[in-house]
Amino acid sequence: MNLNDLIQKRQQLPPRILVYTIPGWGKSSLGASMPKPIFIDAEDGLMGLEVDSFPVAKTYEDIETYIRALIEESHDYKTVILDTTSSIEKLIWEKTCRANDKPNIESFGYAKGFMLAMTYWEKIISGLEILRSKGVAPVLLSHSEVRTFNSPVVDPYDRYVLKLHKHPANRLTEWCDNIFFGNHRVIIKKEGEGFSQKSKGIGQGERVIYTEERPAFLAKSRMELPFEIDIPKIDGWAAISQHINSKQEEN
Repeated sequence: MNLNDLIQKRQQLPPRILVYTIPGWGKSSLGASMPKPIFIDAEDGLMGLEVDSFPVAKTYEDIETYIRALIEESHDYKTVILDTTSSIEKLIWEKTCRANDKPNIESFGYAKGFMLAMTYWEKIISGLEILRSKGVAPVLLSHSEVRTFNSPVVDPYDRYVLKLHKHPANRLTEWCDNIFFGNHRVIIKKEGEGFSQKSKGIGQGERVIYTEERPAFLAKSRMELPFEIDIPKIDGWAAISQHINSKQEEN
């Protein structure tokens, strides 16, 4: 066997995307603007959106059933959207407790229940990877929360993170190619003079996506996207995809 026999060209697969935002930002509407989407809705949060969706998932088994149907049956969907990871986490915890005859996820003992729950997260990830190999982009929609980050080099500070237990949050952060943080643009205005000067945050509700990590939030991208992208309320994905398409044309 020679070197050429060992080298394989990597298949171009759809990106793995996670979008997490402040409350009321409109992450579901962003997902609805993605290419040929189908929602796996665990939150019943699609009111007012004309988009294809499975019935609202009430159990973890529903999630598995919907993913399996997309894997095994013929369709033309290009994006599968899980909405939201926080709601899916609750279904996973319920499944973990039912499978082990426990009243709640904390009754297993120190961290054991949360570790057992990762088995079901891995099954979901495995199913999404199969769909990805078939050309369907997996997209996870998530809530955010503010937590104190204890840095080893500076004093603790607050930052936006995924509203998930640390084990799935770390796993999904590692797995996804792109993590986008959605917020409203805020401009700091100085008022007053001298010791009476104050800073005031103002904004007009403009939606933005951040693609690179900063102390205030988690984000990343493997697409060489701009740090900040304005997201209109209508057809928001077009604002992101234009940068992706321009990079592909350059290559």
